Amino acid sequence: MSLDDDIRKRELKNVYLLYGKEAYLRRNYKKFLLKIWFPDGTDGNMNYSYYEGAGTDFNEVLHQADTMPFFAEYRVIVVENSGIFSVAGKEKIKDALNDFLTNMPETVRFLFIEDDANKSNKLFKTISKIGLCEEVNTFQGSRYEKWIINKINKEGLSIKEDAYKEFYIRTSSDKKASDLMESVSLELDKLISYSQGKGTIEKSDVEEIVSGQTNTKVYYLTDAIFNKDREKALEIYNDLIMSKDDPTMIISSIEKQLISLLSLSSKMKNGEAIDSTWQNRKNMAVVRKLGIPELTRLLDTGVLYDDGIKSGKYNPDVALTLFLTEALS
Repeated sequence: MSLDDDIRKRELKNVYLLYGKEAYLRRNYKKFLLKIWFPDGTDGNMNYSYYEGAGTDFNEVLHQADTMPFFAEYRVIVVENSGIFSVAGKEKIKDALNDFLTNMPETVRFLFIEDDANKSNKLFKTISKIGLCEEVNTFQGSRYEKWIINKINKEGLSIKEDAYKEFYIRTSSDKKASDLMESVSLELDKLISYSQGKGTIEKSDVEEIVSGQTNTKVYYLTDAIFNKDREKALEIYNDLIMSKDDPTMIISSIEKQLISLLSLSSKMKNGEAIDSTWQNRKNMAVVRKLGIPELTRLLDTGVLYDDGIKSGKYNPDVALTLFLTEALS
């Protein structure tokens, strides 16, 4: 039985380990599992505990796991990116966790999510026996194509063969990227939103709206700035620098997005009609979250460093670094 089978049948095991390099799938499987365990959501739920990072206190985790749920059948504990399944050492903690899992009560559910896992790890072997260990990596071949086609069909659209090929070429240039499916999903959402009402997606639609890899990374960088996610922003920034992408272009692209958001905020303030597209809904949420003063501050900061590059006051790489530092403050 696979994780997909469990989710489809809504018959979940008591413990799961999801591991693999595809962040999009790890996040989505987590969402599906939590939706089944908590149909009303996890916010404010006293029976949900979440731990993240190499500094996870497993003594606290085990204490929570051994605590009776509050007016419920079970409590759910999610541990993400702890490294406990791949790093050497920590044998005492591993033994304690392994002993608990081996005799785990029916009042707790565990979900472990990791980038990597050593199959010879005692915890891996235990979970394989009592629950499910599943590797989640980027879909390949026909499964990858089916995933794209299904997302398009669910929105009442179809896609021509030459259009699909063009989309595939534009979005799938790096099969080793850990965020490939997340990037492709974003481009697919943009394409679907653009094509609503057309019935069939043509090659010209793909050429018009689907970005290359660099533009997609800048889009994520902008999202990270809006969410004040320093870790994600730094990860994307380093990726862009390693790819030798133009810092001036990056700042300019972010400025354009900010100008678009401020224009949208004006329409919202004036009560003007706004098309209910995927992109508009997303942008409206950003406007409400940040507010006009913060959007204006970000734009002014971008313009400052953009002008500084053009005047020779700033080296482009330095300007981008300073811009991100101020934008994330």
